[in-house]
Amino acid sequence: MNIRVIIVVILFCLGVILCMCKKSDEENNSAPAAAFTITPSIGDTQTDFIFDASGSTDNEDPTPTLRVRWDWENDGAWDTDWSSNKVVNHTFTQVNDYSVTMEVIDTQGLTDATSNTVTVSNGWNEPPHANFYANNTWVSAGQTVFFYDQSANSASNWEWDFGDGGTSLQKNPSHIYSEDGNYTVILSVSNSFGTDTETKPNYITVGSGGSFGEPCPGLETITYGGQVYNTVLIGDQCWLKENLNIGLMIDGSMDQEDNDTIEKYCYDNDPVNCEIYGGLYEWGEVMQYVLDSGAQGICPEGWHIPTDDEWKILDGTADSQYPVGDPEWDKDEGRGYDAGKNLKSTFGWFDDGNGTNLYGFRSLAGGNRNNNGFSVLTRAACFWTSTYGDPQAWSHIFDSSVDYSIRSRQNWSLGFSIRCIKD
Repeated sequence: MNIRVIIVVILFCLGVILCMCKKSDEENNSAPAAAFTITPSIGDTQTDFIFDASGSTDNEDPTPTLRVRWDWENDGAWDTDWSSNKVVNHTFTQVNDYSVTMEVIDTQGLTDATSNTVTVSNGWNEPPHANFYANNTWVSAGQTVFFYDQSANSASNWEWDFGDGGTSLQKNPSHIYSEDGNYTVILSVSNSFGTDTETKPNYITVGSGGSFGEPCPGLETITYGGQVYNTVLIGDQCWLKENLNIGLMIDGSMDQEDNDTIEKYCYDNDPVNCEIYGGLYEWGEVMQYVLDSGAQGICPEGWHIPTDDEWKILDGTADSQYPVGDPEWDKDEGRGYDAGKNLKSTFGWFDDGNGTNLYGFRSLAGGNRNNNGFSVLTRAACFWTSTYGDPQAWSHIFDSSVDYSIRSRQNWSLGFSIRCIKD
């Protein structure tokens, strides 16, 4: 047989085999299974409902690679673009029973959709639903604890029992525990239509165990912009123990600008959230519009915005399986074993996603600001680095649903939290 004919036959056979393999792969790929939860399932027009599609699965693709989109009124018009972010927040301006639809798509383009119902009442003619949280649930004796009401349906009266004999009728009180121990906190709320009570057993722990992490030598606190920040030494790094809260609050619908004023977002445009979680900042504002990795940015003098490499060192120090310098920390997305858990606070994370705060970093789930408003409060802590990426910058994220940490490039326009590190 002519050699050219033989070559043609071989190439033809290889093509058939490759086509058959590709067809087989496509035929074996199954569609994802859509699933999501709504928290709470009943609320009012002031309720920030949390929609969580992280329960969606696929036989071939891991959940982080799946993308989702949302239709808030089930009217056939998608209200969001495709996104790998599985958790979003949404408020409804009208009283109604809404059938919300979520569609999930895998890497091969196969989809599945499902719907759940959320009830939005007018809030003023129904009994309240009691709920609350504290800014810290593990403290030392003499340390002030701030309590925040999160009750739905317009409560008008509040009765707090702090478990040590102390009480309050304020909506958002503070309390100082003087003795070590575990304390059950009770909140009863009422309006003209009824009463509801939320009890959290052993919610507050008072004792020396609440003071994780040693302060930086000779620098226990610093004062910046009228606010006192604690410091914490983790390995050889000196970090601020709280998220930065500096600047003038602007509305979340506005862009931060290059001017003579540091501007910040407060989650849901509520200044109280800046007091708890710190401000949220676009990358340009964080860096004060320079591109130098390790720039001071909006940090105090002698401190700077941590670089991507400095965050890797923090992760490696906190992780029990992968040490500093391991190639694991150079990966995108999820990396490590339990660095996230060990750096997260022991309170305030959704669905038992609290951390151990093993090193005193005490990361709070402060959410973010994005093109759709604000989202993932109690679900995620999102931090900018000072490491530039065109046209994105590196960020580090902790999530309530996982113990590892997440490293990813994000658009400059997002509003993230900031931790400063000592020069």
